[in-house]
Amino acid sequence: MKKTILFLFFLFSIASSGFSYQDLPMERSNYRIELPTLIMGESEINIQIESLSVEAYETLRSSVTSVSINKESYAVNFKDGKAWVDYQLKNNDSHLTIEIGDMEWKEDIDPIPLWMSIIPPLIAILLALLIREVITSLFIGIFSGVLLMGLYSEGPASILFSFLKVVDTYVLNALNDSSHISVIIFSMTIAAVVSVISKNGGMRGVVKRLEPFAHNARSGQLVIWFMGILIFFDDYANTLVVGNTMRPVAD
Repeated sequence: MKKTILFLFFLFSIASSGFSYQDLPMERSNYRIELPTLIMGESEINIQIESLSVEAYETLRSSVTSVSINKESYAVNFKDGKAWVDYQLKNNDSHLTIEIGDMEWKEDIDPIPLWMSIIPPLIAILLALLIREVITSLFIGIFSGVLLMGLYSEGPASILFSFLKVVDTYVLNALNDSSHISVIIFSMTIAAVVSVISKNGGMRGVVKRLEPFAHNARSGQLVIWFMGILIFFDDYANTLVVGNTMRPVAD
């Protein structure tokens, strides 16, 4: 059974290695137009324009030219044959028509509705409240977001690869970010200090000092609110310290 599972995982890994949400760029003889990997409805997208021919490159090495996107004109500054245009999607945009000189590109788009961006965090929060387990809830929340992106980019086939995308793209990239690593190390250090304080009885001492001020639910909440203001130097420390310290007071 274990060998079968490992074999299937190996096959999915090979299949997903060539799987990408990125659409192929639109090309003509002189230019290449590259759209964002994912497009959200009614949001601003960044469109890249690159010259391909020697003539176009020499002309646009460092110049300003006019680009039309869905009949809206933009003054674009080319640098080394490349330029980027920020275009604000409208509610009814289902295609993009891009014109440069006498050349025209048309591309149908299927933007993800903006309201769907709230689904992954809602799933993560509701699951955390129901199962009282944060890591699993966050993972499923990320998975739901990747699944939504895949369904709009690649269709139902993306269901098979969404789980792998969570691990090999989003989790690994997040862990590869130095700012994310610093937050994780800081949070683990604070949690370790809180655990040491709790084990040596310091937490109970704090609770005993605060219990006389918490006579009922309202006064208990006021005490917790005051501690939340007192621990002000960092938001992660606030959650870890105040949450663990005030739990017995709230009980």
